Amino acid sequence: MRTTIDIPEEILAAAKQTGLERGLTLSRVVGEALVLHLQSAKEKDPQFELLEHGELGGKCPSRTQIYQLLDEQERGG
Repeated sequence: MRTTIDIPEEILAAAKQTGLERGLTLSRVVGEALVLHLQSAKEKDPQFELLEHGELGGKCPSRTQIYQLLDEQERGG
């Protein structure tokens, strides 16, 4: 699919250089970069501030951290 986007000159130059080095078209380099970025964004576990006793406290543990703690407890650790 064709589209038009504005890319900073230094990013465009780096993408073109990457394409030359890897034998890929600019479209392929940009497409792969977008896929990696979007996958990375999905995999991140967002954290947010918790209120403890009416004041901002620590960070909420991520889902991964909660599962790790539960696994440790089951193993007696």
